[in-house]
Amino acid sequence: MPGAFLIRNRCYWLSRSATTWFMARKECLDQGGDLLELTDPDTDDEVGVILRQLEMDKGSYKVWIGLYRGSWKWTTGKMMS
Repeated sequence: MPGAFLIRNRCYWLSRSATTWFMARKECLDQGGDLLELTDPDTDDEVGVILRQLEMDKGSYKVWIGLYRGSWKWTTGKMMS
């Protein structure tokens, strides 16, 4: 299941490496992306598709999103709404 997924012209990447939030973000930035920002219904739906597929894969997965605890801002600097 890990790898890249293209859904509605957006690319999502999954990795099997178990890591911290900070290391996951670094890995995303190194690949030219960033952690996921959940700010609109389309993104929520796309992530739902991926999570259902992960559930069917019967794997044990950790999912990191781009919301930073403490300031409760997304990695883009936007406030959580």
